Amino acid sequence: MMNLFSNEKVVLITGASSGIGQETAVKFVEKGITNLSLNGRNAEGLEKTKQDCLAVNKDADVLLVQGDLRTDGVCEKLVKETIENFGQIDILFNNAGMSVGVPLCDPSMDSYEPVFDINLKVAVKLTKLCIPYLRLTKGNIVNNSSILATHPVPNHSFYSMSKAALDMFTRCIAVEEGKNGIRANSISPGKF
Repeated sequence: MMNLFSNEKVVLITGASSGIGQETAVKFVEKGITNLSLNGRNAEGLEKTKQDCLAVNKDADVLLVQGDLRTDGVCEKLVKETIENFGQIDILFNNAGMSVGVPLCDPSMDSYEPVFDINLKVAVKLTKLCIPYLRLTKGNIVNNSSILATHPVPNHSFYSMSKAALDMFTRCIAVEEGKNGIRANSISPGKF
């Protein structure tokens, strides 16, 4: 286990089995941060991310915690295994997310809850679990929002709403946890 106050950073990334999460993990290794805790639903995708990281630096320590963060106990398992393996968390990247394209007036609410659960509820839960460790390391939280948080498009209302709420959550973290040395930022990928 690493010393809690060592100079070696530990990054926890959700949604790391594909896309932005996968590429971000590799970029961290390229920049010299080689202690990664990666979560994703797809075990094969997670293993590919790990192999891509090891291709950059064969000495990278890459922990894989596969599972759907919406499932009871998975967020807790992710944080617990990260601390058991590395002893600290310096950066939390809440990247996991989803979008379902449905009209706002669709009579079914079936797409509302899953989108809010993964895009907002999981980020809130995981952040709350990580804050005690991030306080110790004066760490960072990065939330993956979207340009659609401020520029809505048809048939993605729930997604846009969840990302706008995630942006406000990020601001709230910054206000409440800045005094404890935690920085919080959101990124908004996308283009118009």
